[in-house]
Amino acid sequence: MNVQKLQAKACALRLLLGKYASADSDVKEAYERIATFLDAVDAGQVSKPTKFEYGWIFFRGDNNLLAYLDLCEAAAEFANEMEDGL
Repeated sequence: MNVQKLQAKACALRLLLGKYASADSDVKEAYERIATFLDAVDAGQVSKPTKFEYGWIFFRGDNNLLAYLDLCEAAAEFANEMEDGL
């Protein structure tokens, strides 16, 4: 895992969450659940590969998030970087 790459992917994920949250309550809920974790990534507090515990939010299928392919792709890229080295 590369911390700088993870932070860049967190930024991209945060931007997309923010973009869609105002129009979609499922995205808003996802953003609220993950915001504190993204803050920790931004602050450099996540520095070792670890399982992305929030992945289920993006791919569970019982919400609207799968309709946003760019958002799901950003979440997958973030998770891949975070878990790299496990």
